[in-house]
Amino acid sequence: MTEKVEMTKAQNIELNTITALHHDFFDDLKSRIGEATSLRNQFVAEYLDSYLWDINDAVMNDLAYELNYWWEGNVNDYLDQLKQDIIDHQHLVNKAYQVFDNHQQEIEELCGDDLESISEIVDDYYRSHGVY
Repeated sequence: MTEKVEMTKAQNIELNTITALHHDFFDDLKSRIGEATSLRNQFVAEYLDSYLWDINDAVMNDLAYELNYWWEGNVNDYLDQLKQDIIDHQHLVNKAYQVFDNHQQEIEELCGDDLESISEIVDDYYRSHGVY
């Protein structure tokens, strides 16, 4: 049985508008942070990328399942969270920096000077510590 989420036309338009706005906002934010070529900033940019996948891309790839699982099928609750996360984006960024700072030695040992390898380990930290 395929799960469905009932939405009005207005909700569907708002869903598409807010998810695009949210995605663009955080994509730009992580790009600006990642431009500074330090391991710390790369870690934070990748951390935000994991968040963005979970809260936006994964939801839009399987909307009915994700909305039913996380937001009890309520599209308005999901949209409210996206909007609130944009407003509170500094908290999300600070959380990612805090995770890096708390595990800096371990992260540096795992990555060395290879900024590219950071993407391979960030998701484990993101899954362990989250963003809230």
